[in-house]
Amino acid sequence: MSTEIAREALSVWDDIATFWDESYSKDGNQYFKLLQVPSLERLLGEKLAGATAGKIRALDLATGNGVVARLLARHGAEVLATDGSDNMLRIAADYVEGGMNMKFRRLDVTSDEEFERFVEEEASGFDIITINMSIMDIATLDPLARALPKLLTKDGMYVVSLTTHDAVLRTLL
Repeated sequence: MSTEIAREALSVWDDIATFWDESYSKDGNQYFKLLQVPSLERLLGEKLAGATAGKIRALDLATGNGVVARLLARHGAEVLATDGSDNMLRIAADYVEGGMNMKFRRLDVTSDEEFERFVEEEASGFDIITINMSIMDIATLDPLARALPKLLTKDGMYVVSLTTHDAVLRTLL
């Protein structure tokens, strides 16, 4: 994939960041609240149980407005939220609540060079890595696939959550 296409895609996310955040909302839409939160908490339950002692490091890739990053932080994880869009990172940082152990960093998940630097700087790895509702928008997953084994701790978990057609949600309400 050309770096020109990647830059253009990130530019679009910068342009629509406010619109996307307003339509999704700070705490997520109904789908997120009714389906994803319980699923994420169930999948990550054992890992998050260790977070109360401050022993869990989490990485939220393509964080968007940070809804999953804040969920992890509320459970006591030390969270690094990343995104390729500066505007999405700004929005996510604006939502941080007191007592949350969160940091933010720009990371283009389509860039081998950025991932290589990131892996070197985060050599201690992460117990949890998440990517919420964005993997389908990433033009190439090769850099991510190469970086994941280097970023996960020995017993680490990688969780991808995807959106679904809202007709499914309407049947649940």
